[in-house]
Amino acid sequence: MTETIADDELYCLTSGLVCCSVCAPADWTKEKIEQETNRKNPTGIESRWEISADENFATGQKNGCDCEQGAGRRHWLMNC
Repeated sequence: MTETIADDELYCLTSGLVCCSVCAPADWTKEKIEQETNRKNPTGIESRWEISADENFATGQKNGCDCEQGAGRRHWLMNC
C-alpha cells in the first residue's frame, strides 16, 4: 500500500533524541517548517526543533534536498 503525500503537509521521516528529519513543501519558509515540526513532533524538553546548521545529512545529501517521492517537496535535518 502506498501512502498519498499531501502537498500542504509536513511529515516526520525519522526522529531521535536530538535530531529528526522531515519532508515539507519546498515553498515553506524556515519558520513554517520549524513551527510545524514542533507542533507535530514536540521535543518534550525546553529546546525546540530548528533546521540544523549542518550542510548535509549523514548520508551526504544536502540539507534541504529534493524529495524523491513527491515533486515540490524537500527533506530537512532538524536539531533540538
